[in-house]
Amino acid sequence: MKHLLSGLALLLSIASCTEKAAPTAGVSPKADCRNVMCTMEFRTITVQVVDKNGAPVRLDSYQTTLANNSTVVGNTGAMAPTDDGHYPVISDAFVGGHKNTQTKMIFTGTKDGKTVVSEAYEIGVDCCHVSRISGKEKVVAR
Repeated sequence: MKHLLSGLALLLSIASCTEKAAPTAGVSPKADCRNVMCTMEFRTITVQVVDKNGAPVRLDSYQTTLANNSTVVGNTGAMAPTDDGHYPVISDAFVGGHKNTQTKMIFTGTKDGKTVVSEAYEIGVDCCHVSRISGKEKVVAR
């Protein structure tokens, strides 16, 4: 019985930590992230670009820009597209300096010198991760 009570106390203390560790996007900007324990997962919000027949489209270039036209994601390095047409819109690398905010972004993609994708997103950032508030998961290239 003593072990059962000890185990139950341990579970309750872990559960209370978990609630504090997972704040939701759109939390008040005054929320204090200093005491929040984040998971070690790294999240990336993606969009799949397909043609009118549903086949993946390989873009020549892509980028995600903020309202002030600063690029936050481009086709470089570790955030390269996959063969099934998935492209990164934004990742947890954006969290620093943007905690507890909601930000509007535009994902654009080009092929053969023409813009074939231009999709608006609203992204929430909590103390730890990015989340999609609005914006499509799959778009058809024009």
